[in-house]
Amino acid sequence: TCDCPGNHPNNQEAVNAFLPFMHCPSAPVAEDREVSLRGRLTASTGDYTSPGNLSQTSVLKGYGQSFLYDFPYTREAFCAVLNPDKALRIDHVRDGLSQSILAYEVAGRPDHYIAGRLGPTNVSPRCGNPSISGGVVVGAAWADSQSWAAPNGFNRAGTSCEVGMCIINCTNNNEPFAFHPGGLVMVFADGHVDFVTQYVSPEILGSLVTCRRRERISDDWQ
Repeated sequence: TCDCPGNHPNNQEAVNAFLPFMHCPSAPVAEDREVSLRGRLTASTGDYTSPGNLSQTSVLKGYGQSFLYDFPYTREAFCAVLNPDKALRIDHVRDGLSQSILAYEVAGRPDHYIAGRLGPTNVSPRCGNPSISGGVVVGAAWADSQSWAAPNGFNRAGTSCEVGMCIINCTNNNEPFAFHPGGLVMVFADGHVDFVTQYVSPEILGSLVTCRRRERISDDWQ
């Protein structure tokens, strides 16, 4: 290995290591799922990742005007453990460790899934979500710093970005997604794990995926 990106040839042995704890048992293929990087390089996948950026479009259309006061959002606003630019420390989490999401499921990648079933092989969803080509979702490797997923929202068909509409379990194209009925598993910054309903409001989820905005969330938000 070397002190270089995960897609460096010298890191092939490390990034191809199968990590069982990174794979959800409910995923259709719970064992190792290899993904191509570039050239002939490969990597092992994972079903869990960090939250990613909300766009200003997301905030305007689906997350409420109250989110506008500290735009532009950057990776610094999120508890992004995969942020390659800055390590996350406890003192960064100003919203409270128990109300800040550290990681959640984006299961099934690199295969493209919509609502628990294999989706179309070619899709151009907009909103910054990568296009699907050949039925492959990008960013599936556990060692990929770009594997984070933003909860923008999709239409119910899971084919087009519709900000704030269906924010959980519509598509695994870099959106929160699991093969559990009614929601998915999220890990919070204090270490506790919770099953979050797919019907949680965009405003609440937007507050939970940021950890530096000091929102007040009631204890009965579920």
